[in-house]
Amino acid sequence: MGVVWQCMLFVLSLSFFCYATAQTVVVDISNDLPKTSNAALVISCDKGSSFTLRLGLHSKRTVVQDSECTLTWTPVFATVDDYQTQRDNGHPTVYWSVRIDGFYQSYDASNWKFVQPWNSD
Repeated sequence: MGVVWQCMLFVLSLSFFCYATAQTVVVDISNDLPKTSNAALVISCDKGSSFTLRLGLHSKRTVVQDSECTLTWTPVFATVDDYQTQRDNGHPTVYWSVRIDGFYQSYDASNWKFVQPWNSD
């Protein structure tokens, strides 16, 4: 087999190995804003399209690398690192609760840690 083919096979096998060993993580974001809230919670993750998450509902997505979401609850907003390899490695699911005072994270959907507040300007 020629050197070119050997190099191509090596690159293909290396890329498959990297893909196969990448950890798949579920990010679960819940809209836990007050029931009296009239403003919509708009979410855009990894520069993708925006969507509205209704009160009391949650959205799940799968990630394999560091990820961030921008959330807007007019007039406030925030950008949250919803998955960080260094922080979240080893956890199959990262839960987020969006509340009136900001963003809470959990790995079991029971024990919540306050992570960051909303921004207003």
